[in-house]
Formats: sequence, C-alpha cells, structure tokens
Amino acid sequence: NQMDFFYNNVEMQKIILWEISEKNKIMYDACEERERLGSKVFELADKEFEDKDIRAVSAILVAAIYYMVLHAKSTDTLFCEIDINQPEGMKRIKNAISLILEKT
Repeated sequence: NQMDFFYNNVEMQKIILWEISEKNKIMYDACEERERLGSKVFELADKEFEDKDIRAVSAILVAAIYYMVLHAKSTDTLFCEIDINQPEGMKRIKNAISLILEKT
C-alpha cells in the first residue's frame, strides 16, 4: 500500500521533498508525467465511482500520507497525538484510511 511504500522508501521521500521545495524543470516534467499517467487511471476509476469525486479523495489521502510520513521521519514527533513511527500509531492511520475508502 502507499503508506508502507512511502514510509519505507527514503529515496521517494527525498524526491517528494525536492518536488515541493524547489521549482525546476526536472520536477515540473516529473509532475506533469505523473498527472498524465494518473489521468488514465482516473478515467477507469470514473466508471466505478460515478457519483464520487475520486480525484479529490485521492488527493487528500496522498497529501496526508506524504505529510504524515515526512513529518514523522524528519521531526520524530507526534501528529494529532499519533506516532506513526510506532506500530500502533501506523495501525491507527491505516485504519482511518480504510474507513475513508469504505465511505467513498
């Protein structure tokens, strides 16, 4: 899942930090390509989620995962009293993600 992948992939964390902290052609092109590929996935998802804004839900979940992981890894502090560096904290966040997806 995306949470585990991003939490355990230091290189990806560095790429995302670079992407959001420095404006340059390499990151711009990478973002554009990701959006182009994502559009194809969303076209398929639209058929399954006709009455849901799957793009907005996806954006919120991806942003939340990125932020929580980067926050936990860089500050080693709690976020909303949850420590995702601990198994119980990670489990709580995964359960919340599942709940959001079930309601979508």
